[in-house]
Amino acid sequence: DALRQRWLDQERQVLEVFGSQLLMPGMISGMALGDLRTFLQETLWTEDADALSGLLSSGGPPDRTVTADQELHEVGAGTRPLRTWLAEHGHRAAGEFDLAAPRWREQPEAAQEMADRLARGEQPLERHRRNAGQVALQVAAIRARLASADREELDGRVTQAQRYVVLREDSKDLLMLGYDLLRDLALEAGWRLGVGQDIFFLTREQFLESLRTGSVPDGVIERHKATFQAEALLALPSVIDAKAVDSLGKTPEARPVQGGHKAFAVSSGEACGPARILRSPTDASDLGRGYVLVCPSTDPSWTPLFVDAAGLVLECGGTLSHGAVVAREMG
Repeated sequence: DALRQRWLDQERQVLEVFGSQLLMPGMISGMALGDLRTFLQETLWTEDADALSGLLSSGGPPDRTVTADQELHEVGAGTRPLRTWLAEHGHRAAGEFDLAAPRWREQPEAAQEMADRLARGEQPLERHRRNAGQVALQVAAIRARLASADREELDGRVTQAQRYVVLREDSKDLLMLGYDLLRDLALEAGWRLGVGQDIFFLTREQFLESLRTGSVPDGVIERHKATFQAEALLALPSVIDAKAVDSLGKTPEARPVQGGHKAFAVSSGEACGPARILRSPTDASDLGRGYVLVCPSTDPSWTPLFVDAAGLVLECGGTLSHGAVVAREMG
C-alpha cells in the first residue's frame, strides 16, 4: 500500500506538477522562433527566413545535451571517470520516454563503449563554439544592413530565441530525472511482485491493482507480451487517414526514387557523405567520419553520433525537435 501511494504521489509530481512546467519552454521557444522568422521575413526579403531563423537560434550557450557529450568525450579520452558522468547524466537513455528502457546508469559498459567511440572524433564543445562563431558573424552581417531601430529588435529576437531553445533542451533533461524516479519505483514493484522487468508489460491500472492485491493475475503478462511482439511487426504509415485504413499493417511497397527524396530542411547548408542507416544508437559500430546519419528520430543518446557526422536525415521531427536543435548547435 505504501509503495502504491508513493507511485501515485510521484506520478502526479513528475507528470502534472513538474512536467507541465518543463513543457513550457518548448511552447515559448516555438513562439520566439516564429517571432524571429517573421521579423526576418519583413526586413530581409531576399533571404530564406526559415533557414536563417533556425541558424541564428543555434548560436546560444551549449545546452545540457552538448555538455553531456563533451563530458562523455572526456570519459573516452580518459580525463573524466565514467562514474562521475553516470552520476550526472546516467538518468538518460535510448528511447527514454519508455519507462521500460534501461537508463545509462544501468548499463555502464554500453556508456563506456559510446564514450570510446566519441573520443575518436572532434570535441563536441569545439564544434559548438565553431558554429556559435559563424552565427555571430551572420548576426553582425545582418545588423550592418539594418536601421538602428531594427538592429535593436534583431538583437532582442535572436537573444530570446537562443535562450528558449536551450531551455527547451535542458527542461527535457530535467524531466527525465523524474522519469528515472518512476522507473526505480516500477522496478521495486516488479521485484516485490516477483515479475522483475516484466512489470512493464502491465497497464497502469493493472500495475496499481497488482500493488493493491500483492500479486499479478495469471496470464496477463504473457498475453501482453504476445500482443506487443505481434504489434511490433506491423508497418504503419506516418499519417493514418481514410485512405490508409485498408492497408494498415501491410508492409509498404518500396519504389525506387530518381533524383532524390523530398524532405523538409531544418538546418541550412549542404553536406555530402556515405549514408549510415541506423534504427538504434546502440547499433552503431565504427561509422568512420564525414557520414550522413539516417535514422527514425533522435534523443540525446544519438547525439554522440552527430560529432563525426557531416549531415543528419530524420524520418520524423521538425524545426524544434531534439535532433534539429542539437544538429544546428553542432553545425
